Amino acid sequence: MSHLLALELLDSKYPDYRVREYAVTVLRRLPDDELRLYLLQITQCLKYESYHDSPLCRFLMERALKAPYEVGHHLFWHLKAELHSPFFSERFALVLEVSLALH
Repeated sequence: MSHLLALELLDSKYPDYRVREYAVTVLRRLPDDELRLYLLQITQCLKYESYHDSPLCRFLMERALKAPYEVGHHLFWHLKAELHSPFFSERFALVLEVSLALH
């Protein structure tokens, strides 16, 4: 499966945990420079997760830790940009807090 199809599986139309977990498995194959190209869209997909602690969230944290300048810096600003939303600010603030605590 291509990473573009995996991104589609992270849309709100696919709430099943196993489907979303599979999509993350596919995204794990992306090198950091290519991941960064889709990082904004992937960060937006956090809105559709059923739980704060999800495979997608863990994937983003792992990659941010492994590549703080290539991925982590951009993830920080994508998360920061979503703090204004009353519907999703709790989740993005929590992910932001965890990412800062781990660095």
